[in-house]
Amino acid sequence: MEQSPTPPKPETLFCLEKSPDTQDIEEGTVHQYGQSAPPVDEALESKLRWKMDLRILPIITIIYYRANIGNAKIAGLEADLGMKGYDFNISLSIFYISYILFEIPLNLFCMVTCAVGIISLFTLTDRVETAKWLSAEEKELANARIRSERIGTTELIDKFSTKKMLRGILNPVVIPTAAISFFAFITVHGLSFFLPTIVRTIFPQKSVQTQQLLTVPPNILGTIACMLFCYFSWKLDKPGIFLIICAPFSMVGYSMFLATSNPHVRYAATFLPVCGIFALGAFTNSHVSANVVSDTSRSSALAFNVMLGNIGGLVSTWAFLPFDGPEYRIGNGLNLAAQSSIFIISLCMYFAINKSNKKRSKVNAERELAGKTLSEIQDLEWRHPGFRWHN
Repeated sequence: MEQSPTPPKPETLFCLEKSPDTQDIEEGTVHQYGQSAPPVDEALESKLRWKMDLRILPIITIIYYRANIGNAKIAGLEADLGMKGYDFNISLSIFYISYILFEIPLNLFCMVTCAVGIISLFTLTDRVETAKWLSAEEKELANARIRSERIGTTELIDKFSTKKMLRGILNPVVIPTAAISFFAFITVHGLSFFLPTIVRTIFPQKSVQTQQLLTVPPNILGTIACMLFCYFSWKLDKPGIFLIICAPFSMVGYSMFLATSNPHVRYAATFLPVCGIFALGAFTNSHVSANVVSDTSRSSALAFNVMLGNIGGLVSTWAFLPFDGPEYRIGNGLNLAAQSSIFIISLCMYFAINKSNKKRSKVNAERELAGKTLSEIQDLEWRHPGFRWHN
């Protein structure tokens, strides 16, 4: 690969996700507008990633644990609480309205989650320097990896900026990705809340215990599929492709629901949506995170993505209505439409990103940045002429 004959000027420092103009950090080089990184031992970096995963992911997984109110419904929740008609849907809606409004400042789950939050205060680190479980060498490597992803600055943690916050939310990749999150969570939360109810309508003669157990296999398959999809997306470095292929599984599954009343076919159909939708939550967050630059824009972009996802969850509480059972054509039709929308949006976004990257590759970045101060270049974020979308 051809390199610039002279080091990049400080005012044009910039780092990208991997692109045709970018070499791996292990080679000690980055994009011509990026900050140089020292050569890295690939085995050491792999060990660092594994160590960070083992320390951070377990507590995050516990924090993310959700209530199984859908299973409680068929176990007698409505009868015990005297709920009738739309009471179950209303209770879910009330939860989501509060969740959306107070998602950032407050934690509304329960005392257990509050206790986990207190534990995480002492177990989660806010930056590399405070990670006591990292050696000095590992901290240096982690900081080098972070610096290689910064645009026009050597700061690892940037100061809050309204302009950067808006850059994160109004990012042309973040907006369609958040829309995907909205449609995805209509299905994700719809299945979480109503899969037990759907299984009960398919096998009404089974005992409650058997109906509960029948909800387990689809979720196990969904977990395995999510892990495999995420692994291959990372390994192949093609997140845009995996965003596209997630939706067709659900589209086929909900089409089967609408096309037949055969209980065995309908139960088989419950296995298809989970193959794609469980991974979409991880994909949308990672896709958003990979296509912003600063911490401020990343925080606002992720919050926007999660907020739209929770609005989708609110919609899902009214997808499966009492009068629509046992076929639930409205709910299944809504989910089919949602998944079809995901397929269209992700497909269009994939080609739009590729087109934008090709267009950006023809721009003379040095000329575009001429006369701009370091602060002005930092504020450009994804508008920087040397930026490339990660797809």
